[in-house]
Amino acid sequence: MNPDLLNRHAVIAIDTSILIYHLEAHPGYIEYTTQILKAIQSGACRGIVSEITLLELLVLPLKQERLDVADEYEILLTNFPNLTLAPVTRQVIIKAASIRAITGLKTPDAMIIATAIEQGATLIITNDRQWNRITGIEVICLDD
Repeated sequence: MNPDLLNRHAVIAIDTSILIYHLEAHPGYIEYTTQILKAIQSGACRGIVSEITLLELLVLPLKQERLDVADEYEILLTNFPNLTLAPVTRQVIIKAASIRAITGLKTPDAMIIATAIEQGATLIITNDRQWNRITGIEVICLDD
């Protein structure tokens, strides 16, 4: 990933997959996820994560009865510098419905994208190529 790409955007949104790759130290993506999170942490840009992402991150630790890990994830998202854990509002729901109607994306994906747009993000980073159908926000897939 080109570091200048992040510098061109004041507000970026992150899909759940990016955080999963980072938390699991995925060897194919850790370099990119670290670069993204360092840019947010340093204040080079502001990050947006949807509350839907928190939901998705908590499922596995709760399934494994690892409440300590679930708590760590929630603390991380609520306290990470320059990162906003954005709520699901009525405007987000209406925008997500529109995105879903136009693109056919699944509801959680549409909610994450709608949150990003409603929060003023101009870039969203994912690894889901189906998101390339979205208009109104630049989409970057790690595998591209």
